[in-house]
Amino acid sequence: MKRKLIASLSVFVTSVAFIDVSGYAATPTAGIPTLDPLPGKATCSIVNITNHVGKSAELCVTTGSFAHDLYEVRIDRSTVVKGIDDATTTGIASEYNGQSISLQCSPVLSAPDNITDAQIESVRFMNPSAKRDQLKQLFISINTTETGRRCTVRADLTELFSVDVHFR
Repeated sequence: MKRKLIASLSVFVTSVAFIDVSGYAATPTAGIPTLDPLPGKATCSIVNITNHVGKSAELCVTTGSFAHDLYEVRIDRSTVVKGIDDATTTGIASEYNGQSISLQCSPVLSAPDNITDAQIESVRFMNPSAKRDQLKQLFISINTTETGRRCTVRADLTELFSVDVHFR
């Protein structure tokens, strides 16, 4: 039973190790506002928009305690799009003044740096026959975490604004 469990875990972890997470990571960009949500409280980033959708827009995030975070787009103080963090990854949308308003938030992932030989060897039990590079990739995959989200709000296909949401 123990061997079967280790073999199953090894296959699972090895398959996870080779998932390319680069398509899901956004990197911080100068000029994009940041938002550091506070637990249990709506925290907003307000921007002036200069098009026919409205005068001002904001992205508000309410972090959940052991629950989903809530994302909300408001235009001229009216809630236009609202949904949980998981839904924003693929995008959520609604209509406002005859235009489609959408919100999409891409995960920002942070991988560990300065990985030591001891850290690499610490995962060898998961795949005893793996080469060092494979073990290093496995260690990185296991220890890569989501540290924020890059959220973009669009009116039809035109970008209104983006915000970098940082997790604590």
